[in-house]
Amino acid sequence: MWERRYTRKQNGYRTKSHSRLLEKLCGYGKGKTALDIACGTGRNSIYLCKRGWRVVGVDISHRAISRLEQRLRQLRCQNRVKLITDDIRDANLGNQSFDLVLMSNFYDEELIEYSYTLMKKRALFILETFTAGSDGESFGMNTRFVPPAAQVKAAIEKKFEIIESIHYLGKSRYAPSVPKLAVVARPKRMPGRYAVKL
Repeated sequence: MWERRYTRKQNGYRTKSHSRLLEKLCGYGKGKTALDIACGTGRNSIYLCKRGWRVVGVDISHRAISRLEQRLRQLRCQNRVKLITDDIRDANLGNQSFDLVLMSNFYDEELIEYSYTLMKKRALFILETFTAGSDGESFGMNTRFVPPAAQVKAAIEKKFEIIESIHYLGKSRYAPSVPKLAVVARPKRMPGRYAVKL
């Protein structure tokens, strides 16, 4: 499915992040690390590396990663982004932990909890996803990836404290106006962890 998507998608690159909360919260990040889950062709990875972050981008699509590699070489910032072609659950990240974990335009409830295990004590988690309409409509997209907004928030709140959430309308290739939800959260205090301060 994902390889077909990136074969069809020939609309070039956008270096401005499509994650509103990423732009708002993540400024210059020298010395900080970010994990971009399902990074695709890397709009967010590029945005972060240009601002000094060291980024690990993971995507299951070989075509998406190949296109991102080409773009990083053009920008001469390939040394600040490590790319992995794999499912994040199988990716070899060593013992690395991150100051920021991002999932944008992709939703997998299992990965929300998994993200928690990869985060530093004062890290941020940012998720942006399409959501179902008030009547449950999925706007032609796979219902697995277009959950109700309440379901997304409930999944995040199992491990995280939500700091801010934004509901707005976005565009998809299936429909000109689709509900979206953007959330920024921090890990809840757990045994062996400290409270996080912004």
